[in-house]
Amino acid sequence: MMRPFGSPPIRLIPRAVRATVGLPLVFNSSEGRVAGYSLNVSESGILGSFQDVLEVWLSGQLTICVPEHPIYVETRIVRVEGKEAAMSFLKLSELDRTRLRRHVEAAATAEDVAAALAAPVGPSAVPDVPDPTSGE
Repeated sequence: MMRPFGSPPIRLIPRAVRATVGLPLVFNSSEGRVAGYSLNVSESGILGSFQDVLEVWLSGQLTICVPEHPIYVETRIVRVEGKEAAMSFLKLSELDRTRLRRHVEAAATAEDVAAALAAPVGPSAVPDVPDPTSGE
């Protein structure tokens, strides 16, 4: 979309760094409890694949099972495609935000290194992320 001549420039908000990270998730809301796993994570939100289809704008508590100990965050579902749901973080403590940032940055760095190593051989493939709810 073009802006009218002489109008102020459009301010773009930079997107938070996202990393492909497969972490077990549990979403608790007034509709019940649903397990899943993350597809990608940032400081501001998460994209997850869940056992059941979730509803847009539903709010609840998401438990992100990181290796050290779980992170609990109040979320709102902002987009749903099939069993995938994008969630925006509403309330996240500074401690958990810092822990999540470190986890995302480490995963993003690992992705960059893997992509650089894979580039001479061929395109980098996204690793298979096991579904923690399948029992395998």
